[in-house]
Amino acid sequence: IRKFLECCGKLNHWNRATNPFSGEFNPFGYAKFASVVDVLVALRILNGYEIQGQKLLLRVDQKAQSLCDAYQQQYGPPATEGDEETIRQIEFHLREFEALEDGADLDKDDPTMKAVPSVAGDKEKASIVTSEIKRFREQQAQMEQDRQDRQQQVLVAMIEVDKEKLKRRERKLSQLRDERQRDIEIEERRKERALREFKQAEKQWELREKDVAREKQNIIQYREDKAYKRKIDMENEMEDYETWRRHVKDSRRKRTRKREMELDEQDRELEKQEEERRL
Repeated sequence: IRKFLECCGKLNHWNRATNPFSGEFNPFGYAKFASVVDVLVALRILNGYEIQGQKLLLRVDQKAQSLCDAYQQQYGPPATEGDEETIRQIEFHLREFEALEDGADLDKDDPTMKAVPSVAGDKEKASIVTSEIKRFREQQAQMEQDRQDRQQQVLVAMIEVDKEKLKRRERKLSQLRDERQRDIEIEERRKERALREFKQAEKQWELREKDVAREKQNIIQYREDKAYKRKIDMENEMEDYETWRRHVKDSRRKRTRKREMELDEQDRELEKQEEERRL
């Protein structure tokens, strides 16, 4: 299983689960790949792959699933160009595994090479199998190098994409800052214009208030002048009235005096006539 997983990408860790009571291997294990691309390739190729009548079942935890979904949403599924070669490697390992099962006395340190005599049966076939295994391992090393190069290219492309996104984000932020600065300048000009209009309106209001105050003062002065003139007129009228009263009184006194004088004259005339009659 480790070899099958390594065909799909760089495998950092593989742990075959064991029964804690019997120590026997369980039919499942835990694997950890170096990148999300390797996980997606393994899921695409090995999930459901049939080995000796049984299908492999690959599952990922929630965290790995979220990373896979995010990667596919941003970059799409990984390229399928190397899938055929990966499947050929898996089939070769499968045949190698079946050959290992046919060999009874195998060295655990190098089971592939120890299985060659059991598979071949003679030196000529062993030499052919050995050369095939050597060629396969060279091809596998070359494919691993190619895979690493592709991963490096993908990483560089992702870095370039991130740089481009960063540049776009910086341009957008710069544009937003410029727009914000323009908005601030427009707001400052609007405030200055509003302040000038307010000062002008305040000045006009002060002028109107001064005009109103001056008009009120003129009205008050007019009323005071009118009241003063009326007072003077009334005083003049009173003085004329008093003069007229004195004149009327003097005239009446003169008429009375004249009347009295006339009566006195008449009395003297009567007395004179009376005296003349007596004589």
